[in-house]
Amino acid sequence: MRVLVLSLAIALVAGQNVNLAPEFSAAKTYVYKYEALLLGGLPVDGLAKAGMKVSSKVLISALAENIYLLKVIWTFYCICLRDDYVVLYQYFTTAEGISFSFICV
Repeated sequence: MRVLVLSLAIALVAGQNVNLAPEFSAAKTYVYKYEALLLGGLPVDGLAKAGMKVSSKVLISALAENIYLLKVIWTFYCICLRDDYVVLYQYFTTAEGISFSFICV
């Protein structure tokens, strides 16, 4: 009986055709947005916390069959938090390359 159940289970698994490759339409551009935040520091009042925030937009479009264009537009923030001020460094992608800005609030 065990052999019969095992052979049926193997036949069922072997008979399935699973295609894990995504299929994208040639006429569409798919947009995905991702955001992550990571802060480090002790949870005590008066101590500084530092971290980073990354947000990105990913554009996927089909150029031809099985040829895809992946464009990543991202913004990267370095954050330093204190009770009396916030320092924010910002890096982001542009058509010319990577830009940088500094903000102290």
